[in-house]
Amino acid sequence: MNAMSAAIVKQLMASALGVSVERIGDDAARGKLRGWDSLGHVDVITALEDHFAVQLDDAELLRMTSLPEIVAVLRAKGVSLD
Repeated sequence: MNAMSAAIVKQLMASALGVSVERIGDDAARGKLRGWDSLGHVDVITALEDHFAVQLDDAELLRMTSLPEIVAVLRAKGVSLD
């Protein structure tokens, strides 16, 4: 994952979680980032689905517990992040 590919994902996460984008590091993970609890996870997923016009299944939702995993799942769905 490069910084450019994750930039829009970081922006969406920051907005959904109510934190500054600077707080979303390349290793951001659920439980380690303020606001990324179960409710925050729903907000992040909703923001991603709305922005990228994708529908994520339960297995994907459970896998998306870190920024690198989110990027990997989105790419697997055909989302271009570059």
